[in-house]
Amino acid sequence: MNKILYGIVGAILVAIVAYTFLSQGKEDYTKAIAQKRFEKERFFLNAPNSPFKDKQQVQRLAYFAPDERYKVQASIEVLENPETVEIPMSGGKPEMYLRYAYLHFSLAGKAYKLTAYRKTQQSPMLWVGFRDETSGKESYGGGRYLDLAYRNGQKTIALDFNLAYNPFCAYSEGFACPIPPRENTLPTRIEAGEKNLKEL
Repeated sequence: MNKILYGIVGAILVAIVAYTFLSQGKEDYTKAIAQKRFEKERFFLNAPNSPFKDKQQVQRLAYFAPDERYKVQASIEVLENPETVEIPMSGGKPEMYLRYAYLHFSLAGKAYKLTAYRKTQQSPMLWVGFRDETSGKESYGGGRYLDLAYRNGQKTIALDFNLAYNPFCAYSEGFACPIPPRENTLPTRIEAGEKNLKEL
């Protein structure tokens, strides 16, 4: 009987420790996302090239609540012959990017694909502009961006949609921003990352 009791108590203790660990992990992640958002807002308040001329408007920034379900691993399929393509801009001349790789990932058990672009073959970053079913509703209609650190030969990459952000042209008409390609329109709601500016 004592063995059974000890076993039950032991199982409960393990469950408590596991729950505490997971809770702390979630709390740490939420804090990390909050810190990144704070740093962004501080940049907008202090940087000379801030898109906000009226700094009080920085208070209008809005976000979906951090949700780790939108942080996923994607497999990288580098295109056999990455080609240089024109990416239209919201204003001004198009910019040249390498159409570099497909990123394959799953959300809620469904498979999706995004095309990643690279400024040059040596660039340390991949650029992913995308739209989803929140675009033009809760989130900016022109689409949102992800910037992904990348090294040649890498097979997988983290896609954290909680870090999806609006381009500067979402805040001011004085900026020209790359327009996400049509192939990067996701047929699902990405309820993570930055929202439209809120009303004060």
